Amino acid sequence: MPLIAAMLATAGCSPSSEQSTATSPSQSGWATTTNPVSFDFPDLTDFALGDAAQYDQVNKPRSQGFMFLAPTGLICASNAYPDNAYERVSCRGQLPQKGPGDWSVTAGRGLAGVAKPITGDPDLERDRANPPPALTPMHKLTATKGDAICAVDDKGMTACRIGDHGFVITPTSTRLF
Repeated sequence: MPLIAAMLATAGCSPSSEQSTATSPSQSGWATTTNPVSFDFPDLTDFALGDAAQYDQVNKPRSQGFMFLAPTGLICASNAYPDNAYERVSCRGQLPQKGPGDWSVTAGRGLAGVAKPITGDPDLERDRANPPPALTPMHKLTATKGDAICAVDDKGMTACRIGDHGFVITPTSTRLF
């Protein structure tokens, strides 16, 4: 019996079909798989695709993805270095709904979205001094290496995801999944 199921059974709980988790040992440690998270990610069908060449960070030191300045001032990037298995998306900057200061919102392959306060980040300060190209509202970017997708709308939304994990940042909320 998988470890999680045993713990839930002992606690008098059982996972629902939408929340079932399988855990098994592997050569590299414990591997966990979870069914897709149910989340209302924005429909990006009508968003124009940004020019990958303008935003690509491919073959730069320790970076394989895209980078852009969101209309809200967030600096966002994807990175699949050194391999797609390590792919991440992140946005850094001020999130008024989260409180004063700078924040980092990150998600990745197998990593649900997280938001953390950051202070004194030299990379963020360098990127603010020399910002990446701005992504125009109602545009999206897809990674040329990896599966990341990010988009911005004309109402202050920035949304990024890799598979079933990501985030949606609006002027009033930060939703993580």
